[in-house]
Amino acid sequence: MPRLVYRKGSAGRPNFTPRPDRDLEDKPGVSPGLSVFDRLELISLDRKDRVQVIDLDFLTANLKAFADDVSAGGQQGHLSIAPFDEHGMIDMGLLNEWANTRISGGNHELTEQVRLAIVKEIRT
Repeated sequence: MPRLVYRKGSAGRPNFTPRPDRDLEDKPGVSPGLSVFDRLELISLDRKDRVQVIDLDFLTANLKAFADDVSAGGQQGHLSIAPFDEHGMIDMGLLNEWANTRISGGNHELTEQVRLAIVKEIRT
């Protein structure tokens, strides 16, 4: 598992809250959650884009990164940050609660946990 991962966009709350319409979908080989990549070159970048560098070692409590299963249809280098339960599996109830704050405009503690793990911003 990589230590540093990359997420395109600003460090604002909406960008660090999963999208309920896309980030919770059940797709073969792809875990639901906040989408990140283990290499910067996997992100499609335009001029003046920003990328946040996240140190996975700084994630606290019940958040971790789940790598795609490439053999089942996932993308090489793609991971999803999601809450997990006592069995180490994605906690879909908590993930849904987290994602719903993107719509409501509320602030969720998991959003703040991920934002606190940002160690650098890259500008293209």
